[in-house]
Amino acid sequence: SPVVPRRALRWIAALAVALSVTLPSAHAQTRTGSIGGTVTNADFGGPVVGARVQIVETRAVTQADAAGSYRFDSVPVGVYSIVVSGQDVSRGFRDGIAVQSGQIANVDFDLETEFVTLDPFVAEPSLSLVPGGIEALNIMRDESPSIIDVVGQGDLASRGVSDVGQAVASIPGASVADDSTPVIRGLPDRYVPSLVNGVRLPSSNEDKRAVELDQFPTNIVESISVSKTFTPDSQGDASGGSVDIALRSIPDEPIFNFSGGTSYNTQVTNESDFLLYEGGGVGAFGLEADDRGPQLDRLGENWLGAVGVSPAAAPRDYKFATSIGDSLELDNGMKVGGFLSLFYERDSSFFQDGQDDSWWLRDPAVGLEPQGRGQDSASIRTALFDIVQGSRQVQWGGTASAGIEFSKDHSLGLQYLYTHSAEDRATLATDTRGKNFFFPGYDINDPGHIGNFGGSITNSQGQAVTPNDLAPIIRTHTLEYTERTTGTLQLSGDHRFRMEPIEVGEVLTFLDPELDWVAASSFATLDQPDKRLFGAEFRAASFIPGGIDPPSVTPNEYFQFKPSQNVNLGNLQRIFKTIEEDSLQGAVNLKMPFDQWSGDEGYFKFGAFDDSVERDFRQDNFSNVGNQQTLSYVAGFNEFWTENWANEVHPIQEGLQDVDYDGSIDVTAWYGMLDMPLNDRFHLIGGARVENTDIGVQLTPEEQALWVPPGGTSLANLTPGDGEVDLSQRNVLPSISGIYDVTDTVSLRAAYSQTIARQTFKELTPILQQEFLGGPVFIGNPELQIAELDNYDLRVDWRPTETTLLSASYFYKEVENPIENIQRVVGFGFTTPVNYPEGELSGVEFEARQELGEFSDALQGLTLGGNLTFIDSEVTFPDVERDLLIATDVGFDASTRDATNAPEYLYNVYLNYNLRDTGTQVGLFYTVAGDTLVAGDSTSDNNYIPAIYQLEVGTLNLTFAQALTKHINLRIAAKNLTNPSITEVFRSSLIDEDVARTTFTRGVEYSIGLSASYSF
Repeated sequence: SPVVPRRALRWIAALAVALSVTLPSAHAQTRTGSIGGTVTNADFGGPVVGARVQIVETRAVTQADAAGSYRFDSVPVGVYSIVVSGQDVSRGFRDGIAVQSGQIANVDFDLETEFVTLDPFVAEPSLSLVPGGIEALNIMRDESPSIIDVVGQGDLASRGVSDVGQAVASIPGASVADDSTPVIRGLPDRYVPSLVNGVRLPSSNEDKRAVELDQFPTNIVESISVSKTFTPDSQGDASGGSVDIALRSIPDEPIFNFSGGTSYNTQVTNESDFLLYEGGGVGAFGLEADDRGPQLDRLGENWLGAVGVSPAAAPRDYKFATSIGDSLELDNGMKVGGFLSLFYERDSSFFQDGQDDSWWLRDPAVGLEPQGRGQDSASIRTALFDIVQGSRQVQWGGTASAGIEFSKDHSLGLQYLYTHSAEDRATLATDTRGKNFFFPGYDINDPGHIGNFGGSITNSQGQAVTPNDLAPIIRTHTLEYTERTTGTLQLSGDHRFRMEPIEVGEVLTFLDPELDWVAASSFATLDQPDKRLFGAEFRAASFIPGGIDPPSVTPNEYFQFKPSQNVNLGNLQRIFKTIEEDSLQGAVNLKMPFDQWSGDEGYFKFGAFDDSVERDFRQDNFSNVGNQQTLSYVAGFNEFWTENWANEVHPIQEGLQDVDYDGSIDVTAWYGMLDMPLNDRFHLIGGARVENTDIGVQLTPEEQALWVPPGGTSLANLTPGDGEVDLSQRNVLPSISGIYDVTDTVSLRAAYSQTIARQTFKELTPILQQEFLGGPVFIGNPELQIAELDNYDLRVDWRPTETTLLSASYFYKEVENPIENIQRVVGFGFTTPVNYPEGELSGVEFEARQELGEFSDALQGLTLGGNLTFIDSEVTFPDVERDLLIATDVGFDASTRDATNAPEYLYNVYLNYNLRDTGTQVGLFYTVAGDTLVAGDSTSDNNYIPAIYQLEVGTLNLTFAQALTKHINLRIAAKNLTNPSITEVFRSSLIDEDVARTTFTRGVEYSIGLSASYSF
């Protein structure tokens, strides 16, 4: 249930508007003066050339010239604050600057030298658009029309984060899913578009449209902003918010940065049993996919290459980054510049303590039992797997920028981003605990143990069973090599058109219009060649009775374990998959600023947007089939059948059940919005976005492809034309918000908007997809509809000083047709997405930041901060789903459940120590994500499966940086110091306590690195 009723929010917004209208406002003609001065280096003397000077209240920006001088003209009479930043110097701040009509206010700055401390894998920018200081972040929060949180380059370095995903997880109300896609205020990727320089990128993620944030290392990032409310000039599906990654910009002076380092992981480094496979691994640049194509010339024969895992020596992890840039002012006043940033890193992960279990509830008196294929027969196959997994990764890429400034009013920019990553992962899964469940104390080496008995016995249900066939030990091998590439080329322009002010009576005075535009061509690819899935059942040696003295004994032997009972699939699959997604995007925005009757500036804004996305999905499946294949292998439990596979006859044939598809999403939009300062304390921002969505999916099935028609109860042949999607929808999305400065230090924001959430290609496509042998099956739903949301937001900020921020927020969202996954059964269980009738989500956020030196000189350099978010969510079961759950006859009786991906709470606490005199920085950061629903209550074979939650995860990081010289810096970091178990559990009121589903650990990582930074 929401923390504050929706009706109350409406009254609060109405009251704020009423108050603002009744407050007195001035109608005097605007008078102006000037602000000017110099910026000098207090330690070495001389000017700070190129220092960035900004008036906080007007956002006007200029730079200090060769003499360190700066000047602002035509500044309206009033009181102002100024922020100054520059290369290798401390930031300056001055408030209370009074501007009088026709006079110049002289304000000089003497800035101390500041050593730049760098993350070993993060290069510091020469000129930060969003500096990491509290003053600059407060400016961004105050001036943005939406509720926004920003992390600047300075914060990224001090927090010790190496990619954008880790950085987003430290922002109030934000978390990151396992695949490094963003979750904002409990709403996952479909509600949170990820942008680069305001451009939405295509995705190679098979399951989502979202972009994996771990593709972007922080050394190429200028800032990360998370907008939590929708405004008409943002994407229509920004329901939870949006993540915008600003790439590093062109510097104003020549710079060169280089950093490098290595790391040690307690679960990886020097590990002699690191898991890989023969012929596996990643090359220097991870460009081996083209060399791993299907062996079509060997169809009907054994294929080459390992089919199982093997131990290997652990690799070394290291990273490098470098950047260089400059700008030049020409004789004619034009300015040109360029910037190049490159990165390269090798990483690895390994764990031996993993677990992946499947349970269900058949009888509340008995409790949870292992899910099992053939549960009502004498031969049950369980899925209680112990997991060992090793992974090697390489990632590299960079960004290049070029720009030309024709004048201070007209500029063009060209930016290219490219990232490429390759990962080779080996997974060994072994189910011995299924046997132990049915036969406690089971001994695999004792042929006389009841669990190995080869004769027939009667179980407690009166069934005749053979213990050796009951819950046989299962071992699967998964070998998976994947390459991902993302690139974008963006051309943008900013223009200001000078004109004489146009007065509209005594109400408005229109100023110089501003135009910005962007055109982008982007791509994303996934290439997963020769994914190998191998499965085997092991039956230990057992006695077989029958009057023979001594009784005969069967040998230890492996048999085939297939992904299904389909005779066309053997126990080895080799899958080749590619995803190619391209987008062409364009946007144009026209801003018409004006002075209102009290002298405050507002604006009209109009714009148009178009994004055309095309996806090609291709998959080819090959398997060992036919009468010539060897069906079993006599060997002990510690011997792998995979090691002898190449010596046996296992001809490979092409599968005929694959389904390729071509998908497209075209989004066109136009909008209009107004920012109206009703007086000097209240801004009203409103408008609407009209967004048209066209989604199409065309299927290309092979001759034996199967699907489950919507509402169907069995598999059917998929013929051309079946299951195709052609969806068109127009949404009008209004937005209104108000910003009220209650006092000079307290501001109040209230907002209401409507947004949408779209389906993904996978969710619309009725393809039978299985991640690993014996794993869960997913089938799309071509009848899935777009979800629609109403969003309510309220935030109060209190800034008693320039170095202090206290903030509290409330949010509430109503969702119509939320998209959630459910379980269905058609001879086998599978997951499919459906529209639930409705849902709601609400929560509160608290944030605080304080530089402690304000209270005592002994605490100079210390900054304490933190944020806390509580989230409450629920969705309403569809009638058909609730009926299926009730039919399991275990006592289920609920009409709602939690929404998936919404943590119960999130909090971050950090302490920074920055001692400028010695160039020392220390940072301690603790991040916690509370229990989060992964999958709701479901059914399989008319059995109840409890909801799956990920338990609370807390991560502690420590960073230390020391300036060795003016240009050389040392950095040491310890990450994941608590090394928490990443655990998912089955949870329900129908069982006494949580039961583990999956678990693993990542290990503690220690890193050390050096960085160098030069300005010329």
